Amino acid sequence: GLFSSDVRPPAVEAVFATSTTWSSALIASMGANGVGQLLEAGDGPLPWDDVDRLVVQFSEGVFGVGNPTVELRSSLGLVATNVVYDPLSFRAIVELSEPLALSKYRLAVADSLVDLEGNTFDGDANGAGGGIFNFRFDVVPGDANRDGRVNGSDLTNFSGSFNQSAGSANFE
Repeated sequence: GLFSSDVRPPAVEAVFATSTTWSSALIASMGANGVGQLLEAGDGPLPWDDVDRLVVQFSEGVFGVGNPTVELRSSLGLVATNVVYDPLSFRAIVELSEPLALSKYRLAVADSLVDLEGNTFDGDANGAGGGIFNFRFDVVPGDANRDGRVNGSDLTNFSGSFNQSAGSANFE
């Protein structure tokens, strides 16, 4: 028929951090379908100093993705980005003008997005259209154990990975 039964609003399913400098072996070792490091609420800070892309995975195809509907802010203000949407994978790739530095970040997706059927984006994950998606994360380069500090404990984590290849049993 002419009418669709799709009444579910599109939503963000996952957010990943990645880098154009990371090897495919390193990305594969993260276990996130070859995308990068899955970011989850409550995770410790990201320990890398070379994250230059964020990937936003939507539940379905959406219209209206780009600048300024996807925005990244640090504790210093708006971060310069270029947002590219891939309609085949339902992913927005947030390309950063420079890698993420030590800071607190907020990734936001506006509630103006819609799916093919016109259902409004569910940014606040309450099951109904509307609401801005807000995702907070921190970056603390060198914080291998992700406890928010860089100290001797991190050296212990790193030293176990010396002379190891990404994906090997001793690589962390």
